[in-house]
Amino acid sequence: MCWTKLIESLYAFLLKRWKILLAATIFVIPYFIIYGAPFPEYLSRLINYGIFFTAVPIWIFWWSLDPNIERIPKSAKLAQPGYEKARGVAEPVIRLLFCLLSVTVVLTVTIPFIQDSANLIRGSRKSILQGVVENRSSYIGTSFINQNVMFSEVNGSSQSYRLMYSLRRLELGECVRCIVLPKSRLILEVLTTNTDSHCGYNISSMKRQ
Repeated sequence: MCWTKLIESLYAFLLKRWKILLAATIFVIPYFIIYGAPFPEYLSRLINYGIFFTAVPIWIFWWSLDPNIERIPKSAKLAQPGYEKARGVAEPVIRLLFCLLSVTVVLTVTIPFIQDSANLIRGSRKSILQGVVENRSSYIGTSFINQNVMFSEVNGSSQSYRLMYSLRRLELGECVRCIVLPKSRLILEVLTTNTDSHCGYNISSMKRQ
């Protein structure tokens, strides 16, 4: 009985504070892990990616199924009297869409990330990427949270990778050498940068240090 009350209290707390907890998970905790933990940067970012790409799909799935959460705001037109029938259709559709979103994140990012992490933890060689930054995109003012980086290859094609929670902003034309997770397309650590636009693109392996 005691454990039941404890779980119920914890659940009620999470339900009331989920916005604050989500904001802390996305905007605060990662930087303490990456820049404050006594680990190499690539390992700290690996831990942070693990938390993010596990917590986010779980939260989306929980949000889509929890009956106590209002998915249609009270200020929305569908929440007004007279729209009960439309609201009865919209609510299951919203739930289904968010369930599908959660599954999509797991299949496209979380599972490849787990495979990459398992290979790295087992002692596999680190994947080292070297290439010229052909394009870099992020929402205005959010490059410190997420950068989508396109690297140009020697044969003219391109490869896209994601760098999250980095205070270093990659610039167009930079030649970058970094540790990456090849399956999940994530950058773990930027090792060196320079402005040599002729460095080309290469991805190889380096012995685990």
